Amino acid sequence: NEIYEVSEKNIHKKIILICRSGSRTKLASNLLAEQGFSNIYNVRYGFQYDWLKVKLPTEK
Repeated sequence: NEIYEVSEKNIHKKIILICRSGSRTKLASNLLAEQGFSNIYNVRYGFQYDWLKVKLPTEK
């Protein structure tokens, strides 16, 4: 299966996840960890709270 081959090659690459509130990326990071990915970063409270709170750059 092609997806498995790509995943296996990139299992140790850094993965950064972000969504609006952090809830979807929490689920996604857990699923990735279950599949053996080990370098996963999740913006815990997402774009709406963490990103904007520390005034990281945005574009419209």
